[in-house]
Amino acid sequence: MFRTVLFCVFIGLLYYAGAYIGVHYAALPDGIVVLWPPNAALLAAFLLLRWQQWPLAAVCVLIAEIAADVPVFTVLEATLFGLINITECTIAATLITALNRLRSQSHSWQSPQSILIFLITVGAIASPLAAIGGATVYTVLIGAETPFLSLWRLWWVGDSTGLIVLTPFLHMFMTFIREQRYTHRPSGRNTLEVTAAFVVTMGACALVFTSDMNTESFLATTPFLVLAGPLWIAARRPALPAAFLSATVALYAAFSTAHGLGPFSGSTPTYNALMAQEFTVLFTLAVLFTNSMMAQKRRHEASLRIHRSAIEAAADGILIFDARDDHPIRYCNPSFSRITGYEKGEVLGETGRFLITEETDRAVIAQIENALRHSRPFQSDLLSRKKDGSQYCAQLSIDPVHNDEGRLTHFVGVIRDITVSVRQNRQLEEALEQVRLSNAHLEELVSQRTKELERANKRLKTMAMTDELTDIPNRRKLLEHGNKEMARCQRQGEHFAALVLDIDHFKTINDDYGHEIGDQALRWFVSVVQSELRAMDFMGRWGGEEFLILTSGNDEQDLETMADRLLRAVSETPFTWDGQSIRITTSIGGALYSDHEALETLIQRADDALYRAKDGGRNRFECAQRDEQPGPQLV
Repeated sequence: MFRTVLFCVFIGLLYYAGAYIGVHYAALPDGIVVLWPPNAALLAAFLLLRWQQWPLAAVCVLIAEIAADVPVFTVLEATLFGLINITECTIAATLITALNRLRSQSHSWQSPQSILIFLITVGAIASPLAAIGGATVYTVLIGAETPFLSLWRLWWVGDSTGLIVLTPFLHMFMTFIREQRYTHRPSGRNTLEVTAAFVVTMGACALVFTSDMNTESFLATTPFLVLAGPLWIAARRPALPAAFLSATVALYAAFSTAHGLGPFSGSTPTYNALMAQEFTVLFTLAVLFTNSMMAQKRRHEASLRIHRSAIEAAADGILIFDARDDHPIRYCNPSFSRITGYEKGEVLGETGRFLITEETDRAVIAQIENALRHSRPFQSDLLSRKKDGSQYCAQLSIDPVHNDEGRLTHFVGVIRDITVSVRQNRQLEEALEQVRLSNAHLEELVSQRTKELERANKRLKTMAMTDELTDIPNRRKLLEHGNKEMARCQRQGEHFAALVLDIDHFKTINDDYGHEIGDQALRWFVSVVQSELRAMDFMGRWGGEEFLILTSGNDEQDLETMADRLLRAVSETPFTWDGQSIRITTSIGGALYSDHEALETLIQRADDALYRAKDGGRNRFECAQRDEQPGPQLV
């Protein structure tokens, strides 16, 4: 509570300083303000605080408004101006928060959609409405001779310019100071790059905003010169330094124009102010949108790298081919080459008919052609031959891929070598046939053999549902158990949740100590985690160094307690071998079941939370919100 009060007092002081700067440094001689800074401080605070804390910040701002205005305006007029500004920021913050919630997202300056919501809310709704109140006070109480519409326009443009230009930086800076989101210090190279961009930008501002646009040297000092540094940082670095540079340039332009300097000072005061306002707004939006789109691009690229790594590491062969009539192959993963013997360069651009041989069932071929023709999923077993001519049995799955417009673009084929399984099944069938043909005097032997076969079947079933390395349930068993348990919890009204665990920096362990030690680490990890679980909790290996725990009867608080216990157990139990010991940590993402939610969606939301835990510094737990939408399906 004390920190909140202190923060609100700071906002009041910042508001007072902004009003002082706006009046003394950003106003033209005839009183036109190029941009009005104080409201940006209040809006940034509202976006950062919970709505229950807004009244305290509003009171501090109202006091600051009266203190700043009373030398010029009456207490009543100053109070009305303060209430108008508070109402403007309240409308803007409420709409920004509500519209982003409709997108199931929080407000982010690295989201183009959030920036667009901010721009429309501030420039087209909150500021024009507040300008009506401000112009009314000037006209009715103060008796200004300036026409009402002129006063309304001056208030609207000045307020919206200040909000658009300064709110992003102030909100990011307050977030950085109050919540300390950046858990690592910037590298020396990054600091040097931002510093260099700042020096270059300040030099460009000094050239541009001290030049006379009526001289021949004006073209050499065009306002576009100041774009270079901020746009460079916006394209390469986080949003905070980019917003700082854009706000600095905007203030430089406003101060210079207010003092009759720079390219926006060669005409009437109204025109000069309008040109400076348009420049600062467009400049700020260019920097914000550039930074957000580049951040979005980096997120998409990172996601694609993860997906590609998963495909490359898959044990099954994967093909991607065009939806054209000839269906040329565009991609195959290493497992496809391992299964078929064909290298990547030999299959790219081919039609895939080389997988069809004389041994392939004609009915299966017809089913494949029909599935491709009608863009339907397909799965079947077929006989084929490898590049060396050896025969193998494969399980082939084909699924269509559509773009955002719903147009078919590709097919994805998955090939699994089931030769060994087929051979084992055939051997079992032959053994059963021999048993049936045995004579009565071999009844005891038949009975014994039947028991052996039953044990073999049980082992095969166990092998199919068990991870070979860690001897715990595999992905298939997890999905089977999860669907049954989730249905039971839904019938009985119990909580059901999923925890996704991922060993931090596991690749480093493999790289530094070898895969044999990495395998031992996986088995050690399973042992440590299982020692902390209840009998009803169900753990399995999801893939790689990622594990899944399905649990029932736990609410969100219980889930967090359980995750904290697992985090401590893993981090506090050293992994030792051959006299060596290292500390291993894990990151955990969790999600509670929501009504009518599929198991795959629940796991995906937990997986998304895991990546947030990774991004947040690892060795930590993140729980997905019930109304959170999952990312791209990886299940």
